[in-house]
Amino acid sequence: MKAKAKRKPAPAVKRTRRLLPALAGLDADVLARATLNGAKVDIALVEAIVSIGRDLAIDKANVLRLALHDPDAEIFRSDLLAGQIDLNLAAGGRWRMDRSRDIGSVAVDGDTTTLELWCIASAALRGQTKTMRRATSTTSFGAFVRYLAREVSADVDLRVVCPDPGQAIPQETTATSSKGTKTTPPGFGGGAAARLTIKGARASTEQLRNAAQVLQIAREKNAPAKATKALVAACIVESLFRNMSGGDRDSKGILQLRTGIWGEANARSIDRSVEMFLTKGFTGKGGAIALARKNPGWSAGRIAQAVQGSAYPSRYDQYGQEADRIIAAWRGSGTAGAGGTQTAQLPSAWRRGTSDGAESSWTALDREARRLGRRRFVALPWAPEPRLVIASDQQLIQAQPHHTLRGLDDPLLSARPSIRLDGIKRATTVDLEVLKAPWLAPPGAVVEFIGAGLIDGPWEVAALADDTGAATARVQLQQPTTKVEAAPATSSAAKGTTTKAKATSSAPGRRNVTDPLTSLRGSPRGVIEEIVLPIARACGISVTAASVAAANARHGPTVNGTRSDHQGPPNVAWAADMSNGGSPTPQMDRLARTIARVFGIPWTGAGLVSVTRWGYRFQLIYRADDHYDHVHFGARRVR
Repeated sequence: MKAKAKRKPAPAVKRTRRLLPALAGLDADVLARATLNGAKVDIALVEAIVSIGRDLAIDKANVLRLALHDPDAEIFRSDLLAGQIDLNLAAGGRWRMDRSRDIGSVAVDGDTTTLELWCIASAALRGQTKTMRRATSTTSFGAFVRYLAREVSADVDLRVVCPDPGQAIPQETTATSSKGTKTTPPGFGGGAAARLTIKGARASTEQLRNAAQVLQIAREKNAPAKATKALVAACIVESLFRNMSGGDRDSKGILQLRTGIWGEANARSIDRSVEMFLTKGFTGKGGAIALARKNPGWSAGRIAQAVQGSAYPSRYDQYGQEADRIIAAWRGSGTAGAGGTQTAQLPSAWRRGTSDGAESSWTALDREARRLGRRRFVALPWAPEPRLVIASDQQLIQAQPHHTLRGLDDPLLSARPSIRLDGIKRATTVDLEVLKAPWLAPPGAVVEFIGAGLIDGPWEVAALADDTGAATARVQLQQPTTKVEAAPATSSAAKGTTTKAKATSSAPGRRNVTDPLTSLRGSPRGVIEEIVLPIARACGISVTAASVAAANARHGPTVNGTRSDHQGPPNVAWAADMSNGGSPTPQMDRLARTIARVFGIPWTGAGLVSVTRWGYRFQLIYRADDHYDHVHFGARRVR
C-alpha cells in the first residue's frame, strides 16, 4: 500500500465571505471621547452614569441604554430631556433621543433614571414624515429605499443593502493574514478585487466601495451596458473613484461637478451625481442612458464626453479596458438566492403614508419590506456609514458564518444555550451567553452549529445585548421567519397589465438547490463547501465542512494508485462522500439527482460520470462498486 501523500501546510491567508464585518465592542471609557449636542459631556452627567449598554436587533431600532444615578430626579426634571439629545460616542456610534417624535424613551426606577437613545440612522428615518409615493412601474424598490436614505444624508451617510428578490445579497470578503485584515466591499470578490486597477494602480478598498455604489445605481436605473461603461470611465478619469473634496476651480465629488453650478450637495453625493450623469447630464445634451440608446454607434468615451463636457475628450476611451474589468468583476447582478421562489404581487406604488395618516420613513420601510417578505434593520450602527438593510431571512442566511460553534460547550459560550423547540423536532430560537471580547457576529450575521444535535446548521443572529464592564453578552439566534405577505396587484392604466415580482421562499438554505448553475468560480474546496454540502443538508444528509476535511485528511490514493480528489490540495481538488446509511436511501438518491441537475451531469441513477466545464472536472459516483452506499462528488481544476 502506498503511503499517503504529505499534507501541505495551510495557506497564510484565510478568506471568508460575509454580509457584515465584525462586531465593534463598546468599551468602558467610551464617554471620554463623547459629545452631547455638540459639546463635551458634562462631568456631572458622566459621574452619574451607572451603566451603558446596547440592545441591537433586526426587528426594531438599535438602542443605547444609559442608566443614571438620579436620587433627586434632577436629571429627569432637567431641560436636557425636554428637547432633542444627540450623543456622539465616536467609535461607539451616534445616538439620538427626541420624545416629541417618539424617538427613544425615559424610565425612572427608584434612584435610577434610564435613557434609551436610538441609533442616528433609525432616528433620522423616523424624523421624515412627509407623505410621498413612487409608482412601481417607474421606480424599483431599491431606488425607493435609496431615495429615503438620501433624504437623511444631512444627518447620516447610509449605505443601502437592498438586493432584488431572489438575488444573493452582496457580501464582503475579509482577508486575514499576518499583515492584518483587509475588507473588500460588497459586489467584488476578493480574488477579482486584488487584480483590479484604476489608472494602472491597484484599486483601494475606498475606490472599490465607491465603484460598487456607482454600479448599483446604474443597475437600478437599468442603464445600458455602454452607458454604464461611460459612467465608470468618467469616474476613473475625473476622480479615480474617490469622492473628492476639491479639484479644478470649484469642482468636487466623484464626477468633479462644479459646485457653483450644480451645488455642493449634488457634487459630493455619489448617488445624486451618478443619477444626474445617467438621466440628465451636465452639458444640455442629455444623460448617458438616453444618449446610449439614441446613438448606438457611439463609443462609451464619446457618451461620457457628451455628458461631462471635458476639456480633454479623448481621455475617457483611454480607460475603457479598465472600465470593462471593473464592471466584469462586480457581482451586482447576483445569483439565485436560497430556497425556491414564490410569487408576490407588487403594489401600484411605494408609499410613505397610508390611508390611516402620515407615517415615518422608518415605519414605511418596514411596511413595504414586509410586503415583499423582507425585514428592515440598521446594521453596524456604530460605523461612519451604517447600513440600511432590506433583505429576506433567506438572503441573510446565505452569508458565510462569523462563528462556527462546535457542540454545546464551545469555548465562545460562557453557559450552555437555551433552546426553544417548535414541537419536538425543530428548534426555532437559541439564546446564548457568550464571551464578549472574542464574539464578532452582529445582528444580521450568521452563526453555525456543528455537533450540537437538533440545532446543527446555520442560524441568524436576531439580537445582541451587551454592557460596558461585563465580560459576557446575550445573543439570540433564530431560524428564517420572513414570509411574503399579500399585497394588492399592480394595475397599469396605460397597458392594462399586472406586474409581479419574485421573492425567496421561506425554505432555509444557502442557495436554490433546484437551479442549475450557469457559471462557476472559486476553489474546488469552495465548490464543495458552498454549493454541494448545503445541497446535501437540504436533502436530509448531515454533513459539514469540518467532517469532510477530517475524512479527506484520512483518505489515501485511488484504487489505481493515483492521487484522489479527497487528497487535495483544496485549491486544486476536493471531494466529499455523503451518506446517511449503510445502503442506498431515498435521501442519497435525491442528493445524486440534485447534484447532477445543478452541475449539468448526465445521470441515470447509478455509476460513475465525469464532466468538464467552467475550468473544472466534476465527478459523481453512486451505487457503483466501492461507492455503493454513499454519494461521492469531486471537483478538480483543469486547464
